[in-house]
Amino acid sequence: MREKLRYALIGCGRIAPNHIAAYLNNAEDLELCAVCDPVSERMEAVLRPLPEQDRARVRRYTDHRELLAKEAPQLCAVATESGLHAQVGLDVLRAGSNVIIEKPLALSLAGMALLLYYAPAREAFGYALPGAVDLLTAAGAAALNFVCLQLALFVINKIKTNRSRARAFAHGAAEKGE
Repeated sequence: MREKLRYALIGCGRIAPNHIAAYLNNAEDLELCAVCDPVSERMEAVLRPLPEQDRARVRRYTDHRELLAKEAPQLCAVATESGLHAQVGLDVLRAGSNVIIEKPLALSLAGMALLLYYAPAREAFGYALPGAVDLLTAAGAAALNFVCLQLALFVINKIKTNRSRARAFAHGAAEKGE
């Protein structure tokens, strides 16, 4: 018998029941160790489809960082509100877990670049990214790492350019006495 992956669900809102259904369909490979949401009622509601003995075994957290530290899941699904996807995903990757992130991956180019930068460093069985791109090989990870670095450089250059323009504008306005 194969060892089950320790799985955690972070965010128990509207899309979370789909993650519970996927867990139930793959229960021979996954152990749902914990759920996390700032609203306790949502955690209880999302766990209702589980058999009572399974529901009792699943730990509940209101802070995803505490979940990551105490449970050490091998796989986390991030189903929080969209604005939190990038930060929670980064926390999951930094904790050493694999991650599935609901769309959108991030709300900013910088958030996406950070996620993509950290993802290839993980020795994992794969990453499911938007567009159903699975990175299962070292070559794929290396290519993504290169794209990530290029994207990060692009973002950094945009920030520098915008700061330079802002300084030039402020300097010009100061010279005109505005």
